[in-house]
Amino acid sequence: MSSIIKVGEKKYKYSLRKFYIDIYFEIKNNGATAKIKKTMRYIFYFSFSLVLLTSSLFAAGLHLPGVGAKGISMGGAFRAIADDPSAIYWNPAGISFIGNNELLLTGQFLYDDFSYTPNETMLNTAHVVREGEQKLKSNTFILGHLFSSFGVRALENFRFGMGVYSPLGVGSTWDIMKDDDLDYIAVFNSIPLTTTETLPENDFIGTIGAYTFSPTISYKPVEELSFGVGLLSTYSQIDVAMPVTDSTQMLADTGLIFEEAEMSGMSWGLNFGILYKPTTRFSAGFSFKWETPIKYSGDYLETVYKFYNEDFAFLLPGGLTVKDKIDAQIDLKRPICTGLGVAYKPVNNLTLSLDLSYTHWSIIDSVELKTTDNDSTLEKLKLNWDNCFRVSGGLEYRLSRYAIRAGLFYEPHPPTPEYQNLFLMDFNDNVALSLGFAAYFRKLVIEISGEYEFFKDKEFEDYYEENALVNIPGIYGGFVADLTLSFKYIF
Repeated sequence: MSSIIKVGEKKYKYSLRKFYIDIYFEIKNNGATAKIKKTMRYIFYFSFSLVLLTSSLFAAGLHLPGVGAKGISMGGAFRAIADDPSAIYWNPAGISFIGNNELLLTGQFLYDDFSYTPNETMLNTAHVVREGEQKLKSNTFILGHLFSSFGVRALENFRFGMGVYSPLGVGSTWDIMKDDDLDYIAVFNSIPLTTTETLPENDFIGTIGAYTFSPTISYKPVEELSFGVGLLSTYSQIDVAMPVTDSTQMLADTGLIFEEAEMSGMSWGLNFGILYKPTTRFSAGFSFKWETPIKYSGDYLETVYKFYNEDFAFLLPGGLTVKDKIDAQIDLKRPICTGLGVAYKPVNNLTLSLDLSYTHWSIIDSVELKTTDNDSTLEKLKLNWDNCFRVSGGLEYRLSRYAIRAGLFYEPHPPTPEYQNLFLMDFNDNVALSLGFAAYFRKLVIEISGEYEFFKDKEFEDYYEENALVNIPGIYGGFVADLTLSFKYIF
């Protein structure tokens, strides 16, 4: 069964089964039974997940823009250069061509500014959502990375390295729901229904943090060619809080349900690379990265904001109920990433580089939160991401003790418009720009880079599957800026 809502000149079709909750109460008075059927508008039709609550997303989906000031400032076109210890991340074969023992310390500051404006479909089906533009509340976070590269005299053809870096690390806090002045959140045939307790001020919170430990070895059988491989051991943590969208569960608990989860997990993988330098002016590089899914486990908690109506206070008294914690688990798949790069020096002081990379994002078709004991599904998010190619270009111009760098890249976003939501704010189809500067001293190199991605306002239309709305329609916009400072010490 379905119905039609008309907003202006546009009609929005939705399923009564999906968007309405039927509540039946039997009231007995002097032996007479009155059956009152009240239909409540479905409050939240968003298909949110407990997994990917991210807003600081770059065009690489869940991945950060890169590590090391030099690689970032050249737009990520660094596979064929890889001449500092951050090669452990970009192309592990590169450490074979580093003649000295080196230590690289990097600090990375990210700032994002996103906004969302709900359209009329959203406002008419979810009264608790505020009208007008809503701004992301969590705007910044800071990361640190450490890399080292060294050789052993007895093993002249081998070099070793160690990297500790964050391959992904994103976070978001939104406040898009009315947490005060709630005249009603749903209606029983013109009878308002609300809560006695104030809803959380920050109603959508999510962070995903991860650090990878990567011991690396490279081998150079001949002067022009090297191979490298690094072990990837990644520890990750998820902390989230959000409203439940399951109408059956809302009916059973007679209230708005907010869920929280604190989970951690590990994954393993390999990063393989080849670097070929037949001349001092030309080089070519290849890298391939594979990782197992991150297996998260931890606590899941539900808090129920009970419905209230003064005319039916004996049945809908309001109040707050906190349920017992549940052991839960998530498997977050990791895509295969691979790429080719070339670099060329037309003159001694100038280096030009170009990279083409590929990420197999379609492996993340959906994500499920399950109970640990019986493997039953608590939440499921359908994603259907697209695979992506990235084209990167960079240059470096060296002037004695100083260097100027610039880069750009283009990478279409993996999320599709049909499944766009607030926590996957990756909708960039523009070219991103980067700049950098380096100062060389006797044993110290200081580098700085800046990267900027502008996400112009983009409107996402309603998308339905089986008469149910599965995306978050509205207008999205914003930008992301990344500032990286690196210190390299030669010993």
